Amino acid sequence: MRTSGCPPVSLVVHVVFGGQFPDGREVVAAHLAAEQGRQLAARIVVVGVGPPAMHGRLSRRITDYRAVESGSRGTQCLAALGATRQVLAGAGGRSLLHAHGLRALAVAGVLHPRRGLGTVYTAHGAGGTRPQRSARALLERALCRRVDQVIVCSQHLAFGLGRVSQHATHVVLNGAPSLGPVTPDDRAYARALLGVHDADPVIGIVGRLAPEKRHDVFLAAGADLVHRFPRAQLLVVGDGPDRRRLTRLARTHGLARHVRFLGHVDDVLPVYRSLDLLLHTSDVEGTPLAVVEAMSAGVPVVATAVGGVPALVRDGIDGLLVPRREPIALAAAATTVLADAGVRAGMQEALARRGEGPSSASRMCREVSRVYDAAVGS
Repeated sequence: MRTSGCPPVSLVVHVVFGGQFPDGREVVAAHLAAEQGRQLAARIVVVGVGPPAMHGRLSRRITDYRAVESGSRGTQCLAALGATRQVLAGAGGRSLLHAHGLRALAVAGVLHPRRGLGTVYTAHGAGGTRPQRSARALLERALCRRVDQVIVCSQHLAFGLGRVSQHATHVVLNGAPSLGPVTPDDRAYARALLGVHDADPVIGIVGRLAPEKRHDVFLAAGADLVHRFPRAQLLVVGDGPDRRRLTRLARTHGLARHVRFLGHVDDVLPVYRSLDLLLHTSDVEGTPLAVVEAMSAGVPVVATAVGGVPALVRDGIDGLLVPRREPIALAAAATTVLADAGVRAGMQEALARRGEGPSSASRMCREVSRVYDAAVGS
């Protein structure tokens, strides 16, 4: 990891706080750490702070994983600080601390003056109400002045943070491991696993069941699609606090025979291989991993044009973009893709031609490494 004559880094420590249900920053940290383990000549450690469910998810994916059990927010930060110090104490040479999320940023700020340590923060974006997001942004801007370099996962977030330290923010779009091209046999096998008939149009949404993801808009658009495609199947992948409300809402829309709530799925590959279309309906986003993963699997995307989505999806080429909170427009765009096999095949070919494009974990790793060099140099 040397692109600018900086001293080599022998240790990279990622700090991430999580919860019962997986979220974007947790998954991005896991993807990045795994890719760095392949690309970088450095030891990669992830310090995860959260409940047992989070540790179960991450320990299966990360070779060197340190679990910190969750408690109150104050004790969580102190425990994370202690665990991170312990990892850094055994390091020889220079180290890099990469914080994911606001509480991890606080840990990095405390450790920032440590000799031989570079600090980087990734702002992944967050949900919540507008006042909650505004209050968070104020605190984030203040704490960012305590780290060497700041990464944002979309240009939209860069505008929100502005110049938060002595350095400019770096825009690095989230990436995911390539899921590879999908053959007809792959698709048939994936659909058999999920109990979906090969002739049925399958539309999916992947993500935490939280208000900002607007699954209610997905279900409203889905009700319209079911009228147009009576055999359509709607797959809702993910879990979260909105599950009970959304289950009731699906029944209200008359979708009981068409929608399936799959909950959290560790291996999303069969899900993406089974889809004809990903329908992404969020109100706010950084760079949504569901869109990144779908594109890497060659799945056309119809999505709301929010946050970093327009930087991923080329409207009319490998997907379609629609204004947020417009289920009728979303259903119409989805119909354009589902009703014409030629349109769908053209989008799949366009995705295949992009190769290691904006959705690549390898590309993300290289861009982050350049930010690490800047942090070490500073």
